[in-house]
Amino acid sequence: KNKPVEVIVEALDTVEIEYSAPNGKPQKIKLSAEQVHTFKSKSGLRISFSNGGAVNLILNGKDLGIPGDLGKPIKLSY
Repeated sequence: KNKPVEVIVEALDTVEIEYSAPNGKPQKIKLSAEQVHTFKSKSGLRISFSNGGAVNLILNGKDLGIPGDLGKPIKLSY
């Protein structure tokens, strides 16, 4: 959406994450329970989780909570 974003992902369980900036190549990482990862982009972010119920999200300092259902993948764009 062409604005700077910072997404902090707190893993509640093991989760695979694929992410990319709007024009970027997708990259993948895997987080284990209790790991935290911060994604930053100057121009928006596409991010998908293998398990939408296994993460807690903080977007630009605002706690969004758990975005999806346990065991189900979810794709988000900011």
